[in-house]
Amino acid sequence: MDLLVDVLLLLAAVMLFDRSNTDRDEVWQLCLRILAVMSVLSVITSDRGLPLAVLLLGFALWLPGAARVERALDAALHNLPERREPPA
Repeated sequence: MDLLVDVLLLLAAVMLFDRSNTDRDEVWQLCLRILAVMSVLSVITSDRGLPLAVLLLGFALWLPGAARVERALDAALHNLPERREPPA
């Protein structure tokens, strides 16, 4: 029974996060994302949440650092061709 609740909470988190990506209201997006994070945290803090916590920690360590992403964005923006105004 506990496994079913954990699966339902994870499914709800995925659905809430997906819904937050399609919504235009920033406040509602934030609210949906907070609810999604809370449902994942409730699964992680349960007795059987250790494997999921280890997977999420590995994923977080795999993500690129913010400085590296910022440098890549700066490099990509500097390599864009200049926009020229059409002659009037």
